[in-house]
Amino acid sequence: IENVRGDRVAVPRLRLAVRGISGREIFVWTAVPARSELEAGESLPFLAQLASPPAEGREIAVRFVSQRDGMQSAAVR
Repeated sequence: IENVRGDRVAVPRLRLAVRGISGREIFVWTAVPARSELEAGESLPFLAQLASPPAEGREIAVRFVSQRDGMQSAAVR
């Protein structure tokens, strides 16, 4: 994770998704970075593990959690 802006930024949670051969998400989880903010130009490595990944998984997609993710969660309830 790298802050490419010229000022301090908050570091959001990470959204990780296991995708199958068709590209469809088959399992999703989130990870919390080790720090909540980064100064201008700072970077931060991250580690996320999945104890039992689905056997049909072919790739992992990683992005920051967005407001859209919160709205989707609320709609599922």
